[in-house]
Amino acid sequence: MKYSFNKYDWDGTTVLGIEIENTIRNMGGWDWTATKAQEIIDGVKSTIDTDVEYQWANEDVFLVSHPTEGVIFWDLMKTRGQGSGVRTTQDLVLPYEEFIAFMEDFKKFIEENS
Repeated sequence: MKYSFNKYDWDGTTVLGIEIENTIRNMGGWDWTATKAQEIIDGVKSTIDTDVEYQWANEDVFLVSHPTEGVIFWDLMKTRGQGSGVRTTQDLVLPYEEFIAFMEDFKKFIEENS
C-alpha cells in the first residue's frame, strides 16, 4: 500500500494530511493526537480473531475492522452532495497487519509533527 503524510499550516492551525493509494484523501485533520491513533490501533487489534467489529469515523472517512474482511474504508467526502450520503461499495480494504503498520507510521508522524 502506498501512502503519504503531509503537514499543513492552515491560518496558524497545524493540519496533518493523509493520502492512501489515491483513494482516501481526507483522513487527516487538525485534531489528531498519538493517543487517538493508538486508540484506533488498539480497537482494530481487539477485533482480530473475534467476531466483533470495531468502527471509527470522522467527518471525512469511516472505517470498520471486520472479522473476516480486514479493515474497510469508505471515503465520506465522495458522498457529500449526493443525497443520503450512503455508500454501498467500499473505497479500500486492507489486511489487519497492513492497516496496523500504516497507523503505527501515522502515529510516529503525529509525534514528530505535533
